[in-house]
Amino acid sequence: MSYYFMIDTYIPENGNREDYDFYIEKVKPIVESYGGEYLVRTEQISCLSEQ
Repeated sequence: MSYYFMIDTYIPENGNREDYDFYIEKVKPIVESYGGEYLVRTEQISCLSEQ
């Protein structure tokens, strides 16, 4: 059985990026130890349409 987990994280321009990097450093091995994989991860976000 497959599960997908999606998350949208916002770090303000004056925010602390180090906290997010620390989180990824600790979580990635846990995800992978259970056979999980990252299908998509990017910081390059584009708006496809204006509403």
